[in-house]
Amino acid sequence: MEPQVGQAANAAASGAVHLIEKCAGYNNFISKAFCEGGFVMYIIAFIGICVAFLIVNRFMALQKLSVDKTNITENLFTMILRGDI
Repeated sequence: MEPQVGQAANAAASGAVHLIEKCAGYNNFISKAFCEGGFVMYIIAFIGICVAFLIVNRFMALQKLSVDKTNITENLFTMILRGDI
């Protein structure tokens, strides 16, 4: 049983070394991270893009909710003068 465990460990180590050598040619941090991270990096990037879209969307929605203060004060004074309040 021991030789099989040792062979599996050697195979995993050689695979990791091969991946590091393959990705060592990338000088850009993001390219290197995508190379070393594999498919999971694409999932993380997709989720990050979705989060950025939601943040921008919510910010734009909050900007549309800004209140026109002069209109509110005019309506409030008119209602006070009429006795509606």
